[in-house]
Amino acid sequence: MGYRLKRVQKTKPLKKIKEVDEIFENVNKANRESDENPKSLRISIDTKSHLKLGEFSRNGKALDHDMKPSGSLVPFDILDVLS
Repeated sequence: MGYRLKRVQKTKPLKKIKEVDEIFENVNKANRESDENPKSLRISIDTKSHLKLGEFSRNGKALDHDMKPSGSLVPFDILDVLS
């Protein structure tokens, strides 16, 4: 039938835009200014994916036919960068 295995082509990285260097220069400048100011607090915040809340499992038997979450939760971390 003429079928052959073909190697899957990897995706090529996106082209770097000229604004990237300017963005990093601004970030580095702001970080230096924050480090030099003793009254400044620099933190880093990272959120994780949403978690659905509800009774999805009971005694090892999944309730997969009725997936209606009672709410959602977004876990996050706060890091004090300088300590």
